Amino acid sequence: MNKIPIIILLITLSKLSIAQESINDTGTKRNNLFIELWGSTTYYSLNYERIYYFKPGKPALLTTRIGFAYFPSPSIGDSKIFSIPVSISTLLGKKDNKIEFGISSSYNFGNDFDRENSSFNSLIIGYRIQPINNHIMIRVSYLPTFYHSFKNGENEFLHMGGFSFGYSF
Repeated sequence: MNKIPIIILLITLSKLSIAQESINDTGTKRNNLFIELWGSTTYYSLNYERIYYFKPGKPALLTTRIGFAYFPSPSIGDSKIFSIPVSISTLLGKKDNKIEFGISSSYNFGNDFDRENSSFNSLIIGYRIQPINNHIMIRVSYLPTFYHSFKNGENEFLHMGGFSFGYSF
């Protein structure tokens, strides 16, 4: 087996990953752990977000997020809902204040009779404060959302909002 193409591929990938790490002239921290209230999952979620940079000197950033939520439903006895929100967004702005535009999808599964196996698909329009010299991230967002139930085919358009706060590193 010819190992030279594999070695070249590994060296190239390592150089690309080093280049990704060095492009940070906005000063924004690249990782966020945060709690979102309401927002993508309607109640709360715990999330991890990674920030990527487009080009040096440009104020646009790209973010990806994945999260988790668990909702016990005491009104229906022993029912439970688990939710996994994912999103991709762009952040526009320099320094501490940024405008956010993106898309989010939250898949819900569990044994709640109303929300079993459903999804919330949203646009994200938000404002974020993420100070360069601090480890705090605060975000407020508006999410026009399309709800779909896989169980009964129900579709609904919702106006939702969210508030996030967390730790940047």
